[in-house]
Amino acid sequence: MNPEAIDNKGESSERKRQERSRMDRLLRLSFKRVLLIALAWIVSVVLHNLVYGLFKGYFDRTGSDEPFFFAIALLVIPLYLIASIAYTLAAFARRLLSGRSG
Repeated sequence: MNPEAIDNKGESSERKRQERSRMDRLLRLSFKRVLLIALAWIVSVVLHNLVYGLFKGYFDRTGSDEPFFFAIALLVIPLYLIASIAYTLAAFARRLLSGRSG
């Protein structure tokens, strides 16, 4: 067997392990992370209303709305929550299946 192939395979598995660890830190849900997501959503809604209220005259004149915190509350946080739920369920299923086969 080619020694380079063994080294590349070892590097590849190490890279996969590091990538999985990074994804676990970013996406795996815990009770604490669910509370932080809920808190971030509430803060975004409050900031949206606060900015809109403070600059209501400007928004009325331009006929627009405050888009930044609204987009965070309506799009970013729910998409992150959905991705985290999917990743957590996939990790749970992977752990169940690896326990069964091994």
